[in-house]
Amino acid sequence: MKKKKDDAFYAQGITDAGQPKLRAEYHESYYATFLINPSEKRIKRENRVNINTQK
Repeated sequence: MKKKKDDAFYAQGITDAGQPKLRAEYHESYYATFLINPSEKRIKRENRVNINTQK
């Protein structure tokens, strides 16, 4: 995920409930962050990454 997009989320008062990272417990290519918006609703941002191109 792009840092610029993450910074835009945080600038709107959104906090994280789980840093962006690979989450192999779900799937080997599952990359996600868990966010909480100002009205305390939980948001999951997820992406599938090609683990063969990750360093």
